[in-house]
Amino acid sequence: MLCIYADELIQSIKPGGVLVLSGILIKEQETVRDFFAAKCKESWGKVEVDGRTMGEWSDVALFRI
Repeated sequence: MLCIYADELIQSIKPGGVLVLSGILIKEQETVRDFFAAKCKESWGKVEVDGRTMGEWSDVALFRI
């Protein structure tokens, strides 16, 4: 699961950047989204979250404000 790489991924995003996570199964999207949103908020202060679904797959975009 992507969550084990959260710290490295989050630290690599500069202000104004976007962290996009894709290839997430629909049934795991909420867990991944909530986990990364909390970690990003803790690290960045502000974060906007968006995502989409296509069939059984989804993605999550986290915008560093």
